[in-house]
Amino acid sequence: MKDYITKVIVPYIEKIRSQLPHRHVASPQPALVIFDIFKGQMCQSTIDLLMENNIHFVHVPPNCTDRLQPLDISVNKPCKDFMRNKFIEWYSLKVCEALENTQNPSPI
Repeated sequence: MKDYITKVIVPYIEKIRSQLPHRHVASPQPALVIFDIFKGQMCQSTIDLLMENNIHFVHVPPNCTDRLQPLDISVNKPCKDFMRNKFIEWYSLKVCEALENTQNPSPI
């Protein structure tokens, strides 16, 4: 998560900040990021990194994905389903090949 913040979020926010008119602003303007409730995103070092860059965060409440993250339902889910099915096909093929190539199966 730290890499994502330092390599994606912070550079993007800095770019946007540079395009905003600065009217008597002494420090960087605050920014807001919205995260889902995934626990790995909210360790103390992540929070500290966001705070150091004047970035505030909020969470999408549980069970609100369909209303607050429409792409998660309309784009990510079909993509994940497709990838899962392709993996299952590939893995099934490998298992079948291994079974067909085994002359003397050993007991488990």
